[in-house]
Amino acid sequence: MEKKLEFKELETLINRYKTEGSKISIEVKDFSGNIIVEYSPNIKVNSASCIKVAIMLAVLKKVQTKELTLDKIINFRNIELDNDNGIYNEIEKQASVLELLTFMIINSDNLATNALIELFGLQYYNDFFKEFGLLDTKLNRYMGNPNSDKQNYTSNRDMYYLYKQLFQEKILNKELCNIAKNILHKQRLKNASQRYIYEDIEVYHKTGGLENLNLGNDCGYFVLNSEGYYFGFFMEDMTSKSNAFILIGKLFRMIYNYLTNE
Repeated sequence: MEKKLEFKELETLINRYKTEGSKISIEVKDFSGNIIVEYSPNIKVNSASCIKVAIMLAVLKKVQTKELTLDKIINFRNIELDNDNGIYNEIEKQASVLELLTFMIINSDNLATNALIELFGLQYYNDFFKEFGLLDTKLNRYMGNPNSDKQNYTSNRDMYYLYKQLFQEKILNKELCNIAKNILHKQRLKNASQRYIYEDIEVYHKTGGLENLNLGNDCGYFVLNSEGYYFGFFMEDMTSKSNAFILIGKLFRMIYNYLTNE
């Protein structure tokens, strides 16, 4: 393993987009535990939509235990959002579990997410996170209400563990792990880590952002030569949410170049 990339090599770039109050956590390492670069990897951070991956795994766990089927139709006509136009707002509010899972991840649809949260309740998800070993991950509110006094939390430590278990197909059976990975691979939101990537790389990830907190996140993993590399960028109170995504894109490009010796 080559010498790890020092955080100071990224710091000049980061300083262009941070404020005095910025809260930043960065972790890039392979699933053997070799660190590429890290900065405050163990602090608890605002998850924004990155927590939706943990929600997806909790739902699929119900499928594995045969308490739920992917083709079950969920009615959610009574669920409304304060400030969000999900894809379901203009059509009949019902969909299969698989469709809800898919659009929750690939479009970050909040209405789909809330329908799945309501299906089992906040407590089920938090119990699942704890049992699974996600000690910093907490679902405190539904999606689509960014001005709530409650926020949802996670950490790079938790997300590394989650994605490692998914990559190694340990969290669920092989079939359900493949469904989860297939959904993540179809991610349509490419404005963060994938912003400056033109190569056809194998990547599985979820972004998250909150305008009111100048927050931009992106975490997941990519595969190079059959090796899985976790990446987690969590940035709050930056100069803007858009700039946080731009910074994440530039950092990912630098790290990708480093790993591919470009």
